[in-house]
Amino acid sequence: MLLGLLGRVYMHPSSIRSTSNILLAWCFWLIASWFVTIGPSAAEVAPRMMLIAATTGFLVLWPLVRLSQGSQNPINRSRQDQESGGLMFSRDVTWPVQLTAYQQAIRDWVGLFFVFQAVIWPLMLNASWTMLQTIWLNATLGGWSLLVALILGWGLNRESGMGRTIAMVGCLLVVLGEPVSVGMVYNMVTEADGLFWQTRFSPFVALWALAQPYEAGTLRQYQPQIIAVTMAAILGWGIVWHRLVHHQDL
Repeated sequence: MLLGLLGRVYMHPSSIRSTSNILLAWCFWLIASWFVTIGPSAAEVAPRMMLIAATTGFLVLWPLVRLSQGSQNPINRSRQDQESGGLMFSRDVTWPVQLTAYQQAIRDWVGLFFVFQAVIWPLMLNASWTMLQTIWLNATLGGWSLLVALILGWGLNRESGMGRTIAMVGCLLVVLGEPVSVGMVYNMVTEADGLFWQTRFSPFVALWALAQPYEAGTLRQYQPQIIAVTMAAILGWGIVWHRLVHHQDL
């Protein structure tokens, strides 16, 4: 639905990067991940390792590649044209350009997520996952990746390297923030302090736990976090769409 809504608004064609290269790289990443994990890992561990490798590519490498690419924002070119006496763009051009950045992120996300379906459903047979288990594994990666896509869209709107760096740090915090915080806390305290922190808001931890032999208790432990992250991502995209429709800066 988001893709359809974004597609109804005028887009400057030169500001949209092709998604095909990202999808091709994604396919190669998934194939390479399968070959790497299927060999040394036991049969019951290999599918879980495959999920972790896929999650790394989806939530870390994808935003890293996009944010490392040079900006094709027409506003950047217009400012260069102004300095050289070229054509000037009015402030209204900010509207389609901002939407283009978010459209780029959601176009990528839709393609990457649908390609991932060709991996996770065959894995269900190999790993003996239940249908419910596979659906929640999909929901886990889908929710966190949609939130990463939102941050990526914000980063693609930034003209400076600092802004894009901040966006990449935000993506890493969404993915690794809690495990890193847990590790730092445990390094500063001892077991005698009686501190126990169950890591729940990390896609890596959630996927690893949910991909083990099915247990209803494990699923119930992670359902609230998965739902919360997914709803936060949907709410964020709703706010983005509302502000862009009303020509408000982001």
